[in-house]
Amino acid sequence: LNYIEKNNLQGKSTIGIISYKDFLTAGIMASKSELFWKSWKHSTFTKWNNFKGFKDNNPLMVEQDIFNLIFYSGQFKTKVVDNDSSGVFYGTQSREKWNQLKLNNHDITLDGRKVRIMHWAGGNGVEKLNYRKSGIPEDVCKRLDILIS
Repeated sequence: LNYIEKNNLQGKSTIGIISYKDFLTAGIMASKSELFWKSWKHSTFTKWNNFKGFKDNNPLMVEQDIFNLIFYSGQFKTKVVDNDSSGVFYGTQSREKWNQLKLNNHDITLDGRKVRIMHWAGGNGVEKLNYRKSGIPEDVCKRLDILIS
C-alpha cells in the first residue's frame, strides 16, 4: 500500500528525481484520499529516521520530500492549482521572483498573476518569518503589513 516502501524510495530525497520548478511544498495541500494521508503520515512520522535529507544526512524537509514522492507517484489523481495557466499564485510558487512583485490597486501581482497566498517561513533564526528580508519591494511590504495586522 505504501508507495515509498513499495518502490524502495525510503531514505531518498527528491534531489535528481523532481526538479526545483516542479517541487511542491506541503504547506498548502488538500486530499480526499485516506490512502494518501495514511501513506504520507506513515512515511513522514514513522520512517523519517531512515531518511537522508538534503543536508548532512539530517531529515531536513522530510515531509516535503515524501509529499512530492507520493504526489508524483502516479498513484493518485493530482492537480496543481497554481500552474502556469491558472492566473494566480498560491504558496511558494512565486518565491524566486518576490523582488519583482507589484502592487496593482490592492492586489499583489507577479507577471500578471495575482498572488493569493505567500509563504515566507523559509530560512533560519530571527529572519525566518521576516518577509521584509525577502527582497520584496517596500510598497508590497506595506500592503502585507496591512493584510496581516
